[in-house]
Amino acid sequence: MAVVCDVLNPAVVVVGGRFTEPGAYVIDGIREALRRHCAPSAAAGLTVVRAQLGAEAEALGAVESFL
Repeated sequence: MAVVCDVLNPAVVVVGGRFTEPGAYVIDGIREALRRHCAPSAAAGLTVVRAQLGAEAEALGAVESFL
């Protein structure tokens, strides 16, 4: 993921699925790993957040594509 962040330089990384169920410490670990392994310029503006749509994310995306 760090290489992708270095190349694409996103402002936000959204993490979802089973990895986020245990709580915020998983997100904190991902955030810290990206800060350590990304280029400083990519890590400076990077925000890591938990997905908000939960189990309905795939269905909502399919409906949005259909409309």
